[in-house]
Amino acid sequence: MTTFTSTTEPPDPPDGLSDRGRRYWRDVTSRFELAIPHEVTLLHELCRVLGVIDVLADELRKAPSLQMAGSMGQPVGHWALAEMRAQRGQVAQLTKALGLPADDADEQGAEPAIPAATSERARRAANARWAREKGPQ
Repeated sequence: MTTFTSTTEPPDPPDGLSDRGRRYWRDVTSRFELAIPHEVTLLHELCRVLGVIDVLADELRKAPSLQMAGSMGQPVGHWALAEMRAQRGQVAQLTKALGLPADDADEQGAEPAIPAATSERARRAANARWAREKGPQ
């Protein structure tokens, strides 16, 4: 994926995406050029998964508690917690496969569309400090 330099309009988002997925599609396609069809497929899946995460978040907001009764009556985490964790992992993998920055803010600026892992942010900060101290090598 390369920075978008074309004078043509970026492609419209595919049908069936959530509002968040459509916003993210427009954000990415307005800033980057999808060089190969494989990247379009990955971006489409990434945007679809963002919608799934929103549905899971709504489910958790509606739940009276983040705990449920397990098969033997023991307290267990709400089923949507584990699924949300899995979907966020999928987002991280797709983001990395596309070579997108992981901490882009979404259009509304409220939160990152795809939160970066703390360790990734720390690595970037350390590399920036190292480059300032040591200069270009």
